[in-house]
Amino acid sequence: RTCQFTKWKKLIFVRKVVYVMIPAVVTDPNSGQPVVIASLERERIATEKEIKEACSEFLNEPDWDKNMAIVDQLNRAPYLCTFAVAEIRMQLKTKNPEIEILALQLTETVIKNVPSSHASVAHEDFIRYLIKVGTDQRQGGKWTQLKSKMKKKNTSINSKQLRSQCIEKALLILKMLAM
Repeated sequence: RTCQFTKWKKLIFVRKVVYVMIPAVVTDPNSGQPVVIASLERERIATEKEIKEACSEFLNEPDWDKNMAIVDQLNRAPYLCTFAVAEIRMQLKTKNPEIEILALQLTETVIKNVPSSHASVAHEDFIRYLIKVGTDQRQGGKWTQLKSKMKKKNTSINSKQLRSQCIEKALLILKMLAM
């Protein structure tokens, strides 16, 4: 990769100031065209925003237009797959079953339609968390546990059904990845 350095970044360590050059322009390995770093950051932020919208708790079912827009964007820019999978993992961590089902559906769509995402999805952290979702072994932090102790147990049948759907979907994705 070739870079043009135009900015200096000041890094402060303990009792020492170090200046590091930050590349302003990077050559895209696929097309060979120069790409400005700011545009890469904008694309990453836009992709993360689209993933949040596709996994919104206000959706009753997957929005296929948004999911396919995300797939198209990841196929155009394969370097965004790592960030997209990290954002999907953050959506899975919300522990809201509606958001989890939408995130699992988006994960399945990305796996099936974006070949460059397979390395990101096969990353150890994502697989480990997908196994936790599939086996229902997730644990909250100290604040989540404290909040659940203080709150009455008021689970509805619908939330239990959604939770079982999340577990089934996660297990299906793990089976699909194992093949």
